[in-house]
Amino acid sequence: MELGAFCRRCQWPGQAGSLSKKSELPKLLVQEFAIQQGQVQLSDQLGGAHERFNLSPVNFRLTDLSTLPENGAYTLHAVLADGAQFDWKGSLRLQPLQSSGEARVRGFRLASIWDYVKPQFAVAPPKGELALQARYQFDLSGKQAQLTVAPFAAKLNHLQLTAPSSGSVIRLPQLALNNGHFDLQRHAVNLGQVTLSGAQIALQRQSNGLIDWQAALPPSKPTAPSPAATPAAPWSVQLPSLRLENWALDYTDHGFAQPLQVNGRLPLLTAQMALTPKTGLQLKDVTVALADWQLGAQHAKPVVTLQQAHLAASQFSLQQHTLQPGKLSLSGLEVLAERNRQGRINLQQLLQPAGAVRPAVAKAVGNAKAAPAWKLHYPPLELTDSRLQWNDASPAQPVKLALEAVSATLEVPEHQ
Repeated sequence: MELGAFCRRCQWPGQAGSLSKKSELPKLLVQEFAIQQGQVQLSDQLGGAHERFNLSPVNFRLTDLSTLPENGAYTLHAVLADGAQFDWKGSLRLQPLQSSGEARVRGFRLASIWDYVKPQFAVAPPKGELALQARYQFDLSGKQAQLTVAPFAAKLNHLQLTAPSSGSVIRLPQLALNNGHFDLQRHAVNLGQVTLSGAQIALQRQSNGLIDWQAALPPSKPTAPSPAATPAAPWSVQLPSLRLENWALDYTDHGFAQPLQVNGRLPLLTAQMALTPKTGLQLKDVTVALADWQLGAQHAKPVVTLQQAHLAASQFSLQQHTLQPGKLSLSGLEVLAERNRQGRINLQQLLQPAGAVRPAVAKAVGNAKAAPAWKLHYPPLELTDSRLQWNDASPAQPVKLALEAVSATLEVPEHQ
């Protein structure tokens, strides 16, 4: 195909040889298209500010690119350099710009774009492959662009990230999103069902109080005050079904004299989430199941263990400042309290901060409005099959006490 002829067909209205009022997509068949070591530079001087954006290097390769009509619709198939495949089938008009159809991406490796992500999240290129599928309608014939994407789905497999300094690792075998909906004109997003399965999360709090993953974030830059702009229309975000399945957490805190170790499993968490201009952030029907949790000094016998915990359906509203937890059931709670010969209790030593750390004192702000008080509904509490052990080595004759098979219930009347 002659490149000049193609460019003449793609000129904008008002230019010589412009497109007709209803112009169809040019027919293309490209066996290979590649860009190596390219660079994109953008200079924006709108509003008096001079912003520069550089994107490099740009390495891009397409094979088997086709826009030939098939059964009354166009199809496009492209294979990227990393093996990812892009397929599109639908309709397209260039004047006015209108398009509808279905797009699919398979085998897209996150590492292939990490050179562009790394300035904002400086970790080594991650493992993981992304697949996307969506149906859409786009229309630019009116004053405002109209775009609806429904339904759309995404699946991320075998994600693995490594913290830059500590080497902590986050693994997520699968993230699945199904039945999503997006409406640009209504400023509405519905994420349908989101499930995150099998996550293994390791993180550390350093002695300076920062989480190790924070080292991956760029330093904050002072921003000059900008002129007041017309506020954008607010968005509504709905997440009718969120599920976290079979998670595991390993947390180490170096802010204590003896590093504190917490680990355990999260077999299941379910919730509904909504963020709207009218109601603010709301969490509904939050249920949590925990298993095999341990707390203690690093490389030492745990001081507190918990076999199982279950939180029944709970509600949360940020705008109304309400928190209404459901029934909390604890099973197999075991606390090992000890006092050594010097009279020091292990629980006190466990929470002793490293160094002479002084808690920060909040400064009072003049004429600040007091935040609304939170409304907390105390949940029923049930404790079963638990144990409390006390070992005291300070007397001449050491003492050992144990309370076995402890069960208890606690319920606060609603009016209190």
